[in-house]
Amino acid sequence: MRISHTAHQLYAHLTWATEARLELVDDRVKKELGSIINEIADAMGYEIIAFETVSDHVHLLVRYKPTHRISDFIKMVKGKSSRVIPYLLNRPLSWQKGYGVTSVGPKSLRAAIRYVEQQRVHHPERNL
Repeated sequence: MRISHTAHQLYAHLTWATEARLELVDDRVKKELGSIINEIADAMGYEIIAFETVSDHVHLLVRYKPTHRISDFIKMVKGKSSRVIPYLLNRPLSWQKGYGVTSVGPKSLRAAIRYVEQQRVHHPERNL
């Protein structure tokens, strides 16, 4: 019997923003959003490499499998967070339509991690 193996190192830098770029993402929202992202990533088989927010947008670096559809992952995260976070925190949260995605090669991974982790430094005016 033949055993099939697929080797992959697929990484993506994902970004998405609040509706109308309203400053809705504070530390409480970040904490709840992080929990939701981790829950969905675990269920769907994604690995979270780096995660950071500023007041009006999110940066997420993930490792994914060739069989994954990033659009499904984003849809789940944005959908659940826009339903759950307003209920938990008694405050609005809605996202713009769409998202950004950039592939990241294994040789650029460290730089991408630093970039995501430094978002609050890049956008000091957008820290709540």
